Amino acid sequence: MSKANRGTSVPSLGPEWNVQHVSRSVDADGGRVACANCNVGVDLATSHREVEVAREVTLGRRRLRSDHDRHVLCSDGCVDEWLDRG
Repeated sequence: MSKANRGTSVPSLGPEWNVQHVSRSVDADGGRVACANCNVGVDLATSHREVEVAREVTLGRRRLRSDHDRHVLCSDGCVDEWLDRG
C-alpha cells in the first residue's frame, strides 16, 4: 500500500491541497482514464488507486467550505511518486 497518509500535502497541486483518503477501487461501470502520475491508461473496471484530496476555501479570514477532488492512479508506486513531485 502507498505510504500516503491523511493530511499529506500534494505539492504538484499546490501547498493548500492535502490527502484525505487513498483507496483501492474497482468501478463496475468501467471506463478509462489516464493515471495522474504516468499518464498510462487505467481501466476503471480493474483494481486501481484513488486519492481524494481537499483544500479549504476562504474569503478573508472566514472558511467557506472544503474543495474536494479525486485522482486516479495506476499503482501504489505512482501514488508515492505523484505525492513526492513538487
